[in-house]
Amino acid sequence: AKIAIHMGGITGVGAVVGIGGGAVITAHGLDTTVAGLRMLWTGRHADSLTSTVLQGAGMSPTAANLTDAGLGIVFTLGGGLATAATKLSNLRAIDPLAEGLSNVQLLRQIETGSRALNAADFAALGGEGTSVLAKAQMIDKSVDVAGNAYTLTTSFLQQTVTSVRLVPTGPTPAGDVFLGALGAVAHAATIPEVLMTDPETPNVSSAPSNSSGSSPRSSASISLTRTVPIFTSSDPSENVSTNVPGPIMSSSVNYSQMICR
Repeated sequence: AKIAIHMGGITGVGAVVGIGGGAVITAHGLDTTVAGLRMLWTGRHADSLTSTVLQGAGMSPTAANLTDAGLGIVFTLGGGLATAATKLSNLRAIDPLAEGLSNVQLLRQIETGSRALNAADFAALGGEGTSVLAKAQMIDKSVDVAGNAYTLTTSFLQQTVTSVRLVPTGPTPAGDVFLGALGAVAHAATIPEVLMTDPETPNVSSAPSNSSGSSPRSSASISLTRTVPIFTSSDPSENVSTNVPGPIMSSSVNYSQMICR
């Protein structure tokens, strides 16, 4: 617990910058979360407050939403990296065991020494009296605080329960980097949706088809013919007729009989 407090400590101007930057990142994160919940509730795209403000400043909806997503990527990933770097720097300042370790090695040692343990293992490694890095070295060497051979007895279930109980203490530096990267990926995943819902992109849709499944036509041309007599006589068998284009008034009409009559 004491190590966690020291690792999170920032003084002077750095405190002002850290608090201010953290407030901005937190506010933008809450804004994005609210927009996501609205989208989940309505099933439709919802602009964040940040995007709405940018649109009010003259940006198009697409440009505003892309800028909002970009800010989310920068804030989450940058915030995670900055937080991790601050914790590493503060740990180097208070623990001589960090001397000579690269950042990667230091990250690994912190992860090992911060492992959730049961009460017996925690006490065997010195409890509150030893640092995270001291515990990491003892775990790697399989010894206790007295230098005697020791094997951890923490079960998976105990580790899980203890990890949940330690959530309020915050993530390790590696956890900060992971959460920042995860947030950046989540923001980047919204970019395709923004482009798909771009109101400036023409919506090309196919015309509806008729009941037969064929595409409708703007105009239909149907060629019909009718039989018109050109020569008539009293004997219907001698009548001569021809097909002339034109509408068929009734299929039951016999023009030759009408004229003969």
